[in-house]
Amino acid sequence: MQKTDPRTTRSRKLLIQALIHCMETKNASNISVRELTEAAELNRATFYLHYQDMPDFFDKLMTQTLEGLLNAANSGKPLGNGLYSQHIFYTNYFKYIKENQCLFQALLGKNGLPEFRRRLIQVGVNAYTALLEPFRKKLEEHIALDILVWYIISAHIGLIEYWLRSNCKYSPEYMATQVHYLTVESLHPIAALREELDLPL
Repeated sequence: MQKTDPRTTRSRKLLIQALIHCMETKNASNISVRELTEAAELNRATFYLHYQDMPDFFDKLMTQTLEGLLNAANSGKPLGNGLYSQHIFYTNYFKYIKENQCLFQALLGKNGLPEFRRRLIQVGVNAYTALLEPFRKKLEEHIALDILVWYIISAHIGLIEYWLRSNCKYSPEYMATQVHYLTVESLHPIAALREELDLPL
């Protein structure tokens, strides 16, 4: 596996820090390459070495952030596809968001990137659809699978946004426990499948 040049890593960190700073007062879509590189104290040649333009920078930033989130969330998750393993997933998930709090606050904030929120939602929708698809028939005795999945993920994203606005007032572990409880215990169609979804008693 090819290692990333430390200079590339440093430049990326400086650009992200500069973006967060610029987004405190300006919408992301209105930030220019010149403004970003000046805030990062980098020359534009360095920026263009890695990115074609600002849309390309945003696209790569969103992709890398979501990949980092999923890699971290799946780290150490027990084998199996049950919702019990989802509790471990969400503990790691919230830890990663906490570690990158300023970036997530910027991307999901008033000056952020709507596309990032859309991608974050789609990641969740894809994951829960795959998780619950084997139980579609039983679930749809109560509710359509797509409605259930979008309800769950919309609630999760809303909680993440509230948590970030509250300056992460609760620990990642507590947030994971709450999300797990609200998803597993409070939703009748899922709670009814406790044994089949590999849930603890």
